[in-house]
Amino acid sequence: RAGRTAAGEVWRLYSEDQLAGMASEPQPEIRRSNLANVVLSLKEMGVARPEALDWLDPPEPEAVHAALRQLFLLGALDGRGELTAAGAAMAQLPLEPSLSKTML
Repeated sequence: RAGRTAAGEVWRLYSEDQLAGMASEPQPEIRRSNLANVVLSLKEMGVARPEALDWLDPPEPEAVHAALRQLFLLGALDGRGELTAAGAAMAQLPLEPSLSKTML
């Protein structure tokens, strides 16, 4: 509503054809975002298998596996997928894992 209290006009920055081609609801952010930070937080909380978590809007399995791979390459996870000391330190910083690795 944006504070509207009476009838008015709508000014769109796209055509009606573009509007017809748009999704009726936006895609959940968890399906659009890099999940490395989320997976790192879950690992810190003790979730052994984030891909098996009962998500409200589940991310693509490939996205979870890509996040696990990124965390392994950054040294936040060991070969068994467990949190390393560096990963625990990275999880304490309010940054993306790649940036927190740089800060450490």
